[in-house]
Amino acid sequence: MIIDSGNIDIIDYKSGRVVDEDGNLKLEYIVQLHLYAAMCVHLSLGNIRSLKLIDIEGQLFDIVYDEELSKALVKDVAERIVKLNNAINARQFEDLIKPDKDRCGYCSCRHICNYMIQSDELIYRTICGYVKRISSSNMYILQNGDITYYISGIGVYPIDDYYGYIGKKLVFINVIRTSSLANNYTYKVTENTLVYEL
Repeated sequence: MIIDSGNIDIIDYKSGRVVDEDGNLKLEYIVQLHLYAAMCVHLSLGNIRSLKLIDIEGQLFDIVYDEELSKALVKDVAERIVKLNNAINARQFEDLIKPDKDRCGYCSCRHICNYMIQSDELIYRTICGYVKRISSSNMYILQNGDITYYISGIGVYPIDDYYGYIGKKLVFINVIRTSSLANNYTYKVTENTLVYEL
């Protein structure tokens, strides 16, 4: 961002292509620059003089600044924040979520999401449930609704009180089936497994 005599030039450097397959500037980058501009206006930093993108090859792209677009985006963001806050207060997220088996497996919030869909093709799975019982120091049995999960390999963790987790809600990120012959609910931890208590 360059501020010069009350004027602002915003330049956004991108590490990849800034145009789509048809050669048009990607809409998400145009939106991003207009949101930056809205922040500058909100902070009374000056008048927006130019918006520019520079791609990884050093090519410069001028974006036409649209003040009305900036205002509309700010209004949209404000409405979304209110909607999200209301959903958080009411604990009702059904209208906001967009679960999809191709996206859920890579979502950084999957360990706390009750709506996650997992693809059967994924090697690593995310398992969530309440610890129903512990058959040994190496296996936890989790209950999630009508489904019972068996998670083995727990013995790799230095846990002082294995039985202290009975009744607790745990999330296991990156577990795999114990074998290709195992049923859908038998998993084991891996060296990449992360465990959370909710």
